[in-house]
Amino acid sequence: MKTAIIPAEVTSMEDTIAANLNLSQVILLTIPIFINVFVFVVLPPEMHLDAYKLIISLILSLPFFTLAIRIKQRMVLSWAILASGYILRPHKYLLTQPNLDRCTCNNQIKLDVINDSKMALPISRTKIQALKPAEVVVVKRYLNHKDVKYFTNKEGILNAYFETK
Repeated sequence: MKTAIIPAEVTSMEDTIAANLNLSQVILLTIPIFINVFVFVVLPPEMHLDAYKLIISLILSLPFFTLAIRIKQRMVLSWAILASGYILRPHKYLLTQPNLDRCTCNNQIKLDVINDSKMALPISRTKIQALKPAEVVVVKRYLNHKDVKYFTNKEGILNAYFETK
């Protein structure tokens, strides 16, 4: 028995129904026909052709005709779906982290609490060395507190303070 390898180009071709139109193009071109029949039959005077019916039919048919056009071997409908997916994407992503409240860390970092309701500068500046993973969890717990406020100075150093009431 002979076997043959079929190239991917042959298997991925779109099926054409009539006049080089695929199924989605045919559907997009037949939907306006049903809409126009509905407009012709329902709107007064029934079963008579008027100028306003032609205008309504043209306005309702034009979007379907434009979506059925092909640009670079893709329909405008697929380009519109691609563009709408890009526009509607989330612009801010949330980083999912493990719940810090359940973490049992033995190392506690001492923080100086300033008992002033206004923003105060740090009392002493010390260079922070690299933190251990357990210390990072504790620092994150403090920084995620609702009363912590942040500001940067002119050198771009991030300062944090607690606002007490």
